[in-house]
Amino acid sequence: MRVTKDMIEMSIKIIISYVINTLSTERNISKEEAFRHFAQSKTFALLSNSKAKLYTESPESVLDMFINEESGDIKNWLMV
Repeated sequence: MRVTKDMIEMSIKIIISYVINTLSTERNISKEEAFRHFAQSKTFALLSNSKAKLYTESPESVLDMFINEESGDIKNWLMV
């Protein structure tokens, strides 16, 4: 099966939605605040770059990656 641009964009949107909803719930912050925080991260930049193919990872893996980035754990951040 050929992966289309639309499929990639949908995968990215699903991952972003999962990360935002989880951050919002777990941190008791608004979804807007969660998105602003996530959107400023290196993880988000990597996810947004389709050439990096982070969209092939599970939403949970991307969330873990973001949490590792936040905590400064670059070794585990790069393990994805």
